[in-house]
Amino acid sequence: MCSVLKFCVCLCVHVPDQVAAKLLHSTLKDSSITLSNLIGAVEQMAIQNHPVKGFYFTVAGVPVSIGFAIVSYIGKPRVAIASEKGYIDADKFKSCILEAFYIICKIIADV
Repeated sequence: MCSVLKFCVCLCVHVPDQVAAKLLHSTLKDSSITLSNLIGAVEQMAIQNHPVKGFYFTVAGVPVSIGFAIVSYIGKPRVAIASEKGYIDADKFKSCILEAFYIICKIIADV
């Protein structure tokens, strides 16, 4: 059984948090990158009658160099990126993201 499947089985049978955390850590310790995506709520949520405008999802404490987490909320995607300190040049990364965004917008406008 693959390690990801083992982890899912552990979550389904409600094992103690420490066991699930240890399994997740052992699964990810040899990884350089993680990618996670979730489909969020399609209708606006509220917490104690305060509307939630948006939220991000990340997994903290995983032993990887960089992680990407994508979640949608009311049809709007949100992307969170976490990396080791000093792993990427923030200015260069920002310019690459902006360039990719402009390319995507141009492709959509041409369709």
